[in-house]
Formats: sequence, structure tokens, C-alpha cells
Amino acid sequence: MNQPFDLEDLNRRLTTLAAQQWFTAIARRNSPDDPMLQLEAVTWRDGRRLNYARSYPVSEAEHLGPVAVANAFVEAARQELPRGTANP
Repeated sequence: MNQPFDLEDLNRRLTTLAAQQWFTAIARRNSPDDPMLQLEAVTWRDGRRLNYARSYPVSEAEHLGPVAVANAFVEAARQELPRGTANP
């Protein structure tokens, strides 16, 4: 039997990986029954807030695991977002 998806573990991994790229990232579910994970990465450039977002089905995230989801999301966000700044 599969364990429930560990959202806290995914967020820890996102935090670590995103910080290396000078942006922040978070994963959330709108409700415990929501079948989708919402992931968002945010950075600041020239006083503007820039973000990249993607949704993953929880079933896909459970299959891939938090490490793969975090790696894939941060890599996609890195390609879409300019390098952030240390202070907004």
C-alpha cells in the first residue's frame, strides 16, 4: 500500500533546490481531497515579482516521488525565470 504523498518533504526539497537558483518555491494543495498539487516559484527582478507555476496530479507526484518532482520543477523554473536578486 502506498503512503500518502509527503508535501512537507517536497517543500523541503524545493526550498533547498530553489535557493541555489536565487528563487523561492512552494508546493501546496488547495484541500486534502484536491487531486492536484500546485507548485509556484517566485523571484524578484528590477523591483518586479516574477513567477512560474505548474500543477501536477497528486497521483503522478506519488509515482515519481518528491525528489523527482522537486528536481523537475526547479529545472523548469530555472529555465523560465531570470536569475533573481538577493534583496527584492
